[in-house]
Amino acid sequence: MAESLNIFPEALVKESIGKALSHIKSSSTDYLAVLLNGMALDGYNFYQQAKQLLVEEAGGRKLLMAYGYDAQHTAGPVMIISTESEEPATTNEWLALGQGFVTADDLVLGDGESTYFTRRKKATMSLTILSDNPAEVAMLYAAVTGMLLSIQLHLHLSGLEQLTIGGGSSARYEALLPAISNRSILLNFEYNYSAPSIPAGLQ
Repeated sequence: MAESLNIFPEALVKESIGKALSHIKSSSTDYLAVLLNGMALDGYNFYQQAKQLLVEEAGGRKLLMAYGYDAQHTAGPVMIISTESEEPATTNEWLALGQGFVTADDLVLGDGESTYFTRRKKATMSLTILSDNPAEVAMLYAAVTGMLLSIQLHLHLSGLEQLTIGGGSSARYEALLPAISNRSILLNFEYNYSAPSIPAGLQ
């Protein structure tokens, strides 16, 4: 199958985190010990709990990654991956992939073959961690933030450029049964979206 012209950022992030988790499980280096050792919240040891959840998948709990929230999912923590916003990057030029800048009137090459036009986008993506255990949310926030830092070069080379990592406030929803805590990791980045030209003058 031919390589896609574009990337789907949500799928790229989900797949990349999955690969990072696989590496952590199989590596001889205890990544989680280096990242989380000594961190705790009210007696909840981040390293021990992260090892049980992310490496051993003990106790019937496993981190689920999804693109939307399933109200029926109550067995363990879930991370919802979604794009919050996209806007044009600061350029008013038409950028043709591999050919530099062209004008809006230059819709085809001289031999009549299509060219590719690229628009630069600035996007904000949220990775919202949900769990019935607020300490688990805090631990996963720290662990996933660390993983994202560790694979930042991979994400850049895959097309998510100028990546910065932030976060949103934590909250607890008592109205939900069981009560659900959450915290969001926010990714800000730029990426290119391309499409082949369609000749002007279509009727």
